[in-house]
Amino acid sequence: MDIGILLPDHIPDFLLPATGDYPKMFEALFAGHAVTLRYYDLTVGDEPASLDECDMWMAGGSKASVYEHGEPGRRLERLVVGIYEGGHRFAGVCFGHQMLAQALGGRVVRSPRGWGVGVHTGRVVERTPWMRPARTELNLVMSHQDQVEQLPPGARLLASSEHCPVWMFAVEDHMIGIQGHPEFTADFSKASLPLRRERVGDAAVDAALASLDRPIDGSLIADWIVEFGRGD
Repeated sequence: MDIGILLPDHIPDFLLPATGDYPKMFEALFAGHAVTLRYYDLTVGDEPASLDECDMWMAGGSKASVYEHGEPGRRLERLVVGIYEGGHRFAGVCFGHQMLAQALGGRVVRSPRGWGVGVHTGRVVERTPWMRPARTELNLVMSHQDQVEQLPPGARLLASSEHCPVWMFAVEDHMIGIQGHPEFTADFSKASLPLRRERVGDAAVDAALASLDRPIDGSLIADWIVEFGRGD
């Protein structure tokens, strides 16, 4: 299976020596799966010539907000609409999750609950056949200030948390959004969080750092995404 990963942003340069950029993270996430990853850098206008180029599409994170209307965001929004209209499979992560909601008529806002950082637990509210192996709760590294407040028409909620009510959702049977970052590791958060104290706040950063000892289920989400992509 070919997965096309649409990149609306990059990891900041000062973190690259410790963590690598998004392609390195996604390669590690899907290691061991029979998939080929193809990357499209939307920050420089690198878009697929056809949405038939890959079996499934993914979109990752960004420092921007989906409602800021930067050029990479506009490119991604247009592609998400095309993916929906063409019936292609899509999994959005963080910014990609929020863009899926916005592009199809939902609403994304700055969260009144503040920053979501560190390891958070999502609780499954609707089981689907591709959630194999099955779990009722799972932990992911979060790094977001915006959240989906209103789902797009026809979407359904799959998982929720107290801090992030729309933790995971589906549109029809071929598009999903996940607010957490399955590609982020505890080591990445340990390197990045101390550098964000001024923006995120000491209390949130300290709580996030303390949460990193909890198990992280990024590999489980990778399993789910591959099962989803296969259409099983």
